[in-house]
Amino acid sequence: MRLGELGPRPDPVIERDGYLCAIPGCTSRRNLQDHHVIFRSRSGGDEEGNRLTLCAHHHQRCVHGERVHVTGRAPDALVFEIGLRPGVPPLARYRSGDVEMARAATLPMKATVSRSATIARRAS
Repeated sequence: MRLGELGPRPDPVIERDGYLCAIPGCTSRRNLQDHHVIFRSRSGGDEEGNRLTLCAHHHQRCVHGERVHVTGRAPDALVFEIGLRPGVPPLARYRSGDVEMARAATLPMKATVSRSATIARRAS
């Protein structure tokens, strides 16, 4: 790249989603992909409300593997149905607002455990 040339532009959807997978509880920042809520093959458009960020695992293995279903409008009106199996209800259902709650629930837990372990070691 020469001076004055711009490098690759960041994907506006991935940037909007904070460079994180949108699946509740997932904290992956690697191998991110832009997913269409309504697939383009089913006449889904490219507008930002029809797109969200997923890590490669959740995109390929879960959404396209039909284990996770996402509906609604990104970023604030999505519904995630997780753990799909034929003939039974999904194992879990989350709404967009629950995504941050699920992340918050998973992240501090690790820190709390390590702090507790540290405190216990100091006391003994």
